[in-house]
Parts: sequence; structure tokens; C-alpha cells
Amino acid sequence: NIAFRNDSAQMNINGELDAIAHLQMTNTGELNSYLRFSQTPINIGNLQLSFLPATVTNQGNRTTISNFGFLAGRGRMYNRYLGIDGAISEQPQDTLNISFENARLAYILRSFDINNISATVDGDIKLTQLLQQPEVYTDNLRIADIIIFGDTLGVLDVRSNFTQRQGAVNYNAT
Repeated sequence: NIAFRNDSAQMNINGELDAIAHLQMTNTGELNSYLRFSQTPINIGNLQLSFLPATVTNQGNRTTISNFGFLAGRGRMYNRYLGIDGAISEQPQDTLNISFENARLAYILRSFDINNISATVDGDIKLTQLLQQPEVYTDNLRIADIIIFGDTLGVLDVRSNFTQRQGAVNYNAT
């Protein structure tokens, strides 16, 4: 049980992270690692999460992440909120995918005493070339039913691409 306290609120975090690690030194002196996480529960205030079973492997300068993420909910009613899959390396084709599946932000933010923001997020954020010149892309990223301080703002669809010429991300949000 870990408790955080500040002037305005107290936040309790209860849970565990169950993992197995395998470390191996190669003949060339590189450390390879393999981490396997079991599905484990964690509570942040009233927010009940369950980390998904996942693996993280590192070989040389390449890290692979598979099925990392969490479910949120109570009892038998769990939704996958966040998933992270992919690879990080110097290879330009390696991509890290961050996916949101019907992630209800209000449910998560209430645990941190933020009660005036609500929205549902679906879609993917893709990150490439993270070890060199990072690029960010979105794939059908949609933030729906946006409500801030009781005012309904609507739906935001985000499409993006990276421009090498400008060294920046272009966003098209409607």
C-alpha cells in the first residue's frame, strides 16, 4: 500500500506487479533481457485497473514490447483502455503502437480528483525512429463526447503525418 498526500487530497495506490526477468550476457558483452509480466490488479483511489500479461525483450539496441497495457473496470466488466505493442530500435521500420480502446477519461481522471473533464478516446498513436529523429503519426484517433466544465465540445478526429522537410508533425484535427 503506497499513499501519496498533498495539500488538496490523499491518493492511495494498492496493488502489485508480478514479473519474471531473465538476463543474459552475450559473447560480445551485450546484456539481453526478457521480462514477462503477469496479469495483476492495481487500485488507484476508486479506479480499479488490471495490467495485462505482457513481455518486454531487449536484444542489443532493440526493445520489443508485446501486449503491455491495462484494463479498467469492476467485477466482470473490464474494458481494455490502453495497449502498447511494437519495437524500438535504430531501424526506421520499427514502430511503437499505442492504442486506445473506448478509453473513458473521466473514469481515470476522477481517481486523481479531476472531475471536470470527460471524453472517450479510440484509435492509435504510432511512434517511429524513437532512437534517432522521432516521428509521430495517428491512425483513426478519435476523441469523442468531449465535455469540459459541463460544456459539450463534441468530437475531435485527429490525423497526422511527419514531414522530414520541416522536421515537424502536421496535424489535421476536425
